[in-house]
Amino acid sequence: MDGNLDELMIYSVRSMFSGSLGLGTKNPQSKLHLVSGSSSVNPTNAFSGDLIIQGNSGGRSFNSGASIEFVIPANADGETPWGQARIITVAGNGNSGDATGKLILGTRRMFNKGTGTGQDWNYGDDLVVDGSGNVGVGTTIPDAKLAVKGRIHAEEVKIDLSVPAPDYVFEKKYALLSLSALDKFLKSNKHLPGVPAAKVMEREGFDLGVMNMKLLQKVEELTLYLIEKDRQLQSEQNTNRLQKRQIRSLAARLQNLDSKINKHSKR
Repeated sequence: MDGNLDELMIYSVRSMFSGSLGLGTKNPQSKLHLVSGSSSVNPTNAFSGDLIIQGNSGGRSFNSGASIEFVIPANADGETPWGQARIITVAGNGNSGDATGKLILGTRRMFNKGTGTGQDWNYGDDLVVDGSGNVGVGTTIPDAKLAVKGRIHAEEVKIDLSVPAPDYVFEKKYALLSLSALDKFLKSNKHLPGVPAAKVMEREGFDLGVMNMKLLQKVEELTLYLIEKDRQLQSEQNTNRLQKRQIRSLAARLQNLDSKINKHSKR
């Protein structure tokens, strides 16, 4: 099909044909081939659901790459923000901050209408897969393979270790701090050795796998302290039992000596 306009409008018609359909081209290279400009396939009602296939300029892409959007506009008041809901966007790379090779699933998105280049997108509750393969939930700028802004509820979480498990604590060559040295460190620093201070964790967060291994290390150190204290306690108990036997022996000897003295004095 060829014409002066880069659009095809179909009004409640079922079309069945074989071959290829070209819009803006006389030589379609696929079943549906759209060429040139800001081509789109839209219903006649501008405020119902849309399927938009966009090129390199105009519209909501702001000179970003090609994209496919499924949109349900919420309202179209000329001066108020234009709300959209239930959005799926597949955006190509380009110079817009919104479109850098992303797949975006969102429940709402507000577009502040205006003229020129001052328009602004505000996302909410989005899932984003960016061009680097990073996935963001609740954030449009994931800084890791999975970035979640909000709570996570799971039955099980498995973490591959990036640091060795701290069984080295039980090696003979491990330098375990004495309790007196530990006491001195705690009074000076207000946190355990090797564990970040509270202000650092509040500012930078912490690696869950690394922190779990650090906590396990402290549990193992605590186990060694308890074993040492138990050894000291056993030694003290043995000493006490020995001293009790010695005291009983001395008491018996004194009693025997006292008896002999009494007999001698009666003579």
